[in-house]
Amino acid sequence: MKNALKLLWMYLTLLICGLVLITMILMLYTSVLNFVAGQEIALFNFSNFIESFFTAAIIILVLVVPFIVYYRIRHVGGAIQFIFFVVLTLITWFAFLPLTINLENAILENKQIAKSEKVLSSDYFRKTDGEIYYFLDDFNLDAPQEEVDTLVIDTDEEGEFKIQKIQPSQDFVLVKEAVPYNDILIKQTFNPTEVSTKVDLFSIVEQARVAWNKGFTFWLGFLSLGLIFACLYGFSNLFDWRLLNTCLIIFAAAAIYCVNTFYFYEPIKNAMDLFMQDKSFFVFLNKYVDNSLLCLINVVFSLIFTIIGIIRFCFRKKARGM
Repeated sequence: MKNALKLLWMYLTLLICGLVLITMILMLYTSVLNFVAGQEIALFNFSNFIESFFTAAIIILVLVVPFIVYYRIRHVGGAIQFIFFVVLTLITWFAFLPLTINLENAILENKQIAKSEKVLSSDYFRKTDGEIYYFLDDFNLDAPQEEVDTLVIDTDEEGEFKIQKIQPSQDFVLVKEAVPYNDILIKQTFNPTEVSTKVDLFSIVEQARVAWNKGFTFWLGFLSLGLIFACLYGFSNLFDWRLLNTCLIIFAAAAIYCVNTFYFYEPIKNAMDLFMQDKSFFVFLNKYVDNSLLCLINVVFSLIFTIIGIIRFCFRKKARGM
């Protein structure tokens, strides 16, 4: 009972501390994304706080189960601890996550949250696609009717420069190439790696929102991720050496995370969709769940993890009896 209560205490601690920490990190991250050269960086913005808070809540709720599995390695308990674990997992995925998404939807629908202006400041050279742009006035996406006088320099050997009137638009090359940043100068400064664009935790967050908003069966499909995370419980006491259990849990959780994010990398996603489009089984499943192949992979490996855990439990119980 003592270890079961410790598990509950660790669960609550992880939720609260994780929510605070991840919210702060996301607010800083969002501030960097929205930062534009020549302007002051806004470390706190109410709209950014709301967005960061709910995104952080979904992230910590998705990741809390593997963390408490990891905690159990050093605090092994009996049947009561297992019951606590099952209840906490069910509450997390069937109550807390849906409530979080519903609350987010309600706030975003009922509140007029002011968004920060999307402006590219003047007097800076911005280069992309072999051309350099120099705005003589601020390039304001919130005022698309106001054309901006812009010095455009062609960087080819025989290139020339000219002054153009450019109408602010989301389709403008500097805006498109800067995504997810507001300013391409900031993006070029941080130079995000290709790996970070393929393995993206935000893809899981977005899938959670989409699945819940589309209906219960789609949410059940997304719950396959929660199922496979929960089935790591059987690995927490698989070996006699705690270090091996720790390494196994970390490796398995990282692998699950990578598979469930890398799947949404566009070339991979397109290949999987092409594979499923002429398979009647997947065509049927796709009527009720999104990404049915990924859901199936999660469910299959959940069964494998569960069987391994049960076999290990039976062998250990038999050894103790002997």
